[in-house]
Amino acid sequence: MIDNIVTNGNAHAVEATRATQVSSPTGGYVGQPALIVGGGGIGHRILLLLKVQLLTLFGEMPSGVRLLSFDIDDEDLSEEVDGTPVRLEPGAERFTLGPVPVARIRRNIDNLPTIAERLPGLADLPPIAAAHAAKALRPVGALAFQWRFPEVQETVRRAIWAMAGRDNHGSDALPVNADRGIKVLQVGSLCGGTNSGMFIDLGMLFRSELEALGTLGDTCTSIGVGMLPGAFRGTTSPNLLPNTVAALRELEAVMMDGGHTLTYRDGSRLDPVRPPYDMFLLVDAVDESGRVWVGRDALCRSIARALLVLCVSRLGDQGDVQLDNLDDVLAGRTPDGHGTFFGSLGLAALEFPAPAIADLLAARHSAAVIRSMLRPAAEHAAEADSASTSQGAEWCRTNGLAIDSLCDHLARDEGGRPLGGSLRLPERVLEAQAHQIAGRASAYAREWRRLQIEGDYSAWIQRRAETSAETARAALEAWAGAILQDPALGLSTARRRLDAVRTILSERSIALDVAIGVARETEAAARERREARAEALSLASDTPWPFRARKLERAVEAFVSASESEASCIIETAALVGARAVVAGVGALAQEHVRRLASFGARLEKAGGELARGASAVADGLVAQSADPALRLVDHALIDALEDQH
Repeated sequence: MIDNIVTNGNAHAVEATRATQVSSPTGGYVGQPALIVGGGGIGHRILLLLKVQLLTLFGEMPSGVRLLSFDIDDEDLSEEVDGTPVRLEPGAERFTLGPVPVARIRRNIDNLPTIAERLPGLADLPPIAAAHAAKALRPVGALAFQWRFPEVQETVRRAIWAMAGRDNHGSDALPVNADRGIKVLQVGSLCGGTNSGMFIDLGMLFRSELEALGTLGDTCTSIGVGMLPGAFRGTTSPNLLPNTVAALRELEAVMMDGGHTLTYRDGSRLDPVRPPYDMFLLVDAVDESGRVWVGRDALCRSIARALLVLCVSRLGDQGDVQLDNLDDVLAGRTPDGHGTFFGSLGLAALEFPAPAIADLLAARHSAAVIRSMLRPAAEHAAEADSASTSQGAEWCRTNGLAIDSLCDHLARDEGGRPLGGSLRLPERVLEAQAHQIAGRASAYAREWRRLQIEGDYSAWIQRRAETSAETARAALEAWAGAILQDPALGLSTARRRLDAVRTILSERSIALDVAIGVARETEAAARERREARAEALSLASDTPWPFRARKLERAVEAFVSASESEASCIIETAALVGARAVVAGVGALAQEHVRRLASFGARLEKAGGELARGASAVADGLVAQSADPALRLVDHALIDALEDQH
């Protein structure tokens, strides 16, 4: 997004309040390869801030943009992006020109005619053996560049030829077309030592290397950016103003007069046809209205934003068109003979904070979704409770959790056949001698009851209960999930329906407890009847012979019937106990879900309230005008329209 558009009589430049608000190069935009060069400590800081903004905007350094920093001081600066320190990489982005052996150069000055010619006042430098920083001394900056010229030239040459390569297409995030030429932006302070002493040589070097590209060099653009003394409020160095005046006079001479040739100790010559810069932007901390930046770092951040827009956006391309169309101005002179190639960065701005608006609309939408989840508009409390009870009962019925159907389901064997308590005494028992029948019948019935009724049958019932409980729990999870995912129902409906299921299952669990108590009493009575029939069978064997057979037959039938009745009671009790385990387990799961949803709903309600309040505050802040001269392109009506549309 365009955040700040800055204009003056001679130039157009753009400044972004946040890197993420610069127009993202999408929709067919193809930029120029951009080479941004920083001189001295200020140039280093600006490039580092620019790198942070590029990483924030693209997630990585776009291959169509290259950073080069030259400084005498081997200062390792860093900024954080998402908790990760970011710095200019030594040997790839940051190049150190120091220490400069000043004393040795002085001693051997007769063997260094190019340095002696360019720096006749070298002997006036303070008596330092080696310069590790320029310390606001322009000659030290110039000396460092000349002393390290072969290395600087090789670094610049490699960078330019890499950017101009026909295989340089940039990346998906920022495509570039090398046929459009390279855009060189050189930035630093005119008041200090390193950049102020070498920025003209650096500009001449870049212009020479660009012209070496042939016709492609004609399409390249070189723009200089220099900071003026106002950026260094509180600095007491006496060299600030003299450095700046000297730098500007030298620049004007090179830009206006032409015909300057620079030679270096390795025999290299710089003699470009065109001036080193197409335009030179002067940046101060004070604008035409007297407003000032807080300090140097704030101004560095502002310049980095301007460079970002100039090198990775359509507005930067538009600026180039404006430069091409202003040749008559850039090549002109003022009435007193000074050049008109200078421009500046102002503070006027058009602001449309798109990311903040997107965040605001997302917060409003989130709050609305939360409200719909907590209080669905289509449901009223009484109607919702009645509907939830009906839905809960239907779910219990559909999933076989009615007491009768559940007990019937559990009281079946592995093949699904009803479990029966049918006792068939074997022939060896029935054909035994009269006095042996009672004992053998009781023993057989006891083993039958232990192994089949209390053993296999009870195990089958337990396994079917475990399977039924697992199936019902899975069905409950799926049912609750489907309700939660339905925007017409939401969290409150899921909670009410699950609570209805919990209530129904809790009532059935209580009913099953009562039924189990009754079944156990019935089972105890059946056991007493079976024991009485066993005793009667034992007495029947003592009956006199003429009536013994008939009486034994009836006693056996009564004993078998009593045993079968007891077995049926045992099966019924086991089925009821299994049913209670199923119902209680599913009910406990429903209760746990109700508890969790209640807690989640409370957190959602709190979050929704905070989102709504925060969104309202953000909306008011977005509509309010900023302190700088700016036009905020957003109001409440536009925000509401964007919300309705998107």
